[in-house]
Amino acid sequence: MKFQLVFAVLLASFFKISTLEVSAQENQKKIPIQLAAISDLDIGDPISFSPGMMLDVGLRIMNKPKINGSRIREREFYLKPFLGFYKREDYHTAVMLGTDLTYRATYPSGIFWDANVGAGYMQLFYNTPVYVYENGTFTKKKFQGYANVVIKGAINLGYDLSKSNEKIPLGIYVGGGMFFRYPNNHSFVKHPYLQLGVMYTIRKDKK
Repeated sequence: MKFQLVFAVLLASFFKISTLEVSAQENQKKIPIQLAAISDLDIGDPISFSPGMMLDVGLRIMNKPKINGSRIREREFYLKPFLGFYKREDYHTAVMLGTDLTYRATYPSGIFWDANVGAGYMQLFYNTPVYVYENGTFTKKKFQGYANVVIKGAINLGYDLSKSNEKIPLGIYVGGGMFFRYPNNHSFVKHPYLQLGVMYTIRKDKK
């Protein structure tokens, strides 16, 4: 009987702690800021890597934590405005601006994975001189670049240190994805890419 009573008290305590943690999460704003080094891949012969950077800011729009005893798995949806670029040597430099929709699952250990889909605007600039044939001769022109629509998706795996200690609001992640730009000779061009990044999470109590 004593064992059953102790077990019931412990179970009630775990449930109470979990409820308080979930309530605290719901009453908190969570804003992850991510900065990644990216590499745009040109899968040819040989394979080439074009360096770049990507910055995004997460705006949480939904949080559905899953409780398993005293352990809580966060399930969140974010809107993530992004700004990035990459440079292909002797070809072009591209600047991207848009928004991702992200689903993220974070486990009690701090390990997380997320899936992203998004769209935006891309501006391309040639890195080499542009010559135009005019009046029987080639003339060097200052070319300002051209606009593309970009559609993208990615999957990432990472570790959030703030799950074990909120005083360390940092995380790391690796991932890969694909983006498509249009138009290029009236067709889509695919760009696989890899990324390695760091995350800084701002937590604020809702007013």
